[in-house]
Amino acid sequence: MVAINSQEIEPLINRFELPIGELSELNEDSSGMLLALVVFVVSVLSSSDYLVTALDIFQSAIVGIILASILLIVTIARATFKNAFGYFCVSQILADLILLILFASCIPAEIMWPQSINDLVLLYVGWWSLSLQFISHYACLLMSLNRFCAVFFPLRYNHLFTNEKARTFVVISWFLGFGQCSIYLIDGCNFSFSGETLHFSFQSTVCGFYVSVIQEIIYNFSLAFFVILLDLMALLKLKFIYNEAQRNGRKGAMDIYAKEFRQFAQAIASAVIYVVMQMCFHIGSRITNDKLIRFFLTAYAWELYLVFSQIATIAIYKVLRDITEQIHLCFLQKKRGVERNETIAVEIPENFI
Repeated sequence: MVAINSQEIEPLINRFELPIGELSELNEDSSGMLLALVVFVVSVLSSSDYLVTALDIFQSAIVGIILASILLIVTIARATFKNAFGYFCVSQILADLILLILFASCIPAEIMWPQSINDLVLLYVGWWSLSLQFISHYACLLMSLNRFCAVFFPLRYNHLFTNEKARTFVVISWFLGFGQCSIYLIDGCNFSFSGETLHFSFQSTVCGFYVSVIQEIIYNFSLAFFVILLDLMALLKLKFIYNEAQRNGRKGAMDIYAKEFRQFAQAIASAVIYVVMQMCFHIGSRITNDKLIRFFLTAYAWELYLVFSQIATIAIYKVLRDITEQIHLCFLQKKRGVERNETIAVEIPENFI
């Protein structure tokens, strides 16, 4: 017979409210304990709240990981990768990719088995999550500044954004992201995910309140609105330039503007979605006590924003759409039992960004 300690499964039985009778009665019969364990497993699999949330987080994260990996590989593979804008793109994609990996691994495990992950690990997961989110947002800021300077200061652009300076900016952004979020490692200021409440939260202390308001709400919203302002100003200036070029008879001016417009539209849309996500996370989650609603307003909204960023980037650039379409066709053909010997080869133009 397999010896099972009732004290080990009692918290889990209480959590899922298993109808298996009193534990004291089960202690007398080891077969009864085995039956309790089987009931527990079945209840976990049939528990709609925990199973659905864990699957939602995992599936969405996997989609984001695949898309971010494609973006990262294609961006690095470009012949013109070593430029300022390319470095900023890679920094953002890499931060998003690592964050999505954290979402796919730690969050579902904490939801299904809340006692399996050490509190210290969850503390560092929260620290890494916020740090990577800030790094990603700093990359968006650098890209907006890059576009702004290219439009308003074209003669000084090459001096302002050299490859060496771009690499320095990226390194500083990573140190700044982890550095400013190190406050969350201080006792009383922690930020972590709870499998019991199904959402990220700050500690209910004075420090937790002030860092959530000052750094997470005021600072984040200010940064997002600044990025939107920079891109809107650059877009209006770009519109004026191409209108002048069209009036002067320059052929293809509007085609060039349309291509640039898609990039600015993607950047502005991402910033707006980020603001909406922050409002859901910090405001919407405070006005409800429903566990599932708070989960969708915090952890799931955060993850959907990360996935949307990858989808929006792929939707803009034709070469990325071609790659995803070919991969999708390859999987469909394999699924239908069609044997293919040729490999997928996509020519990546040097100036697709």
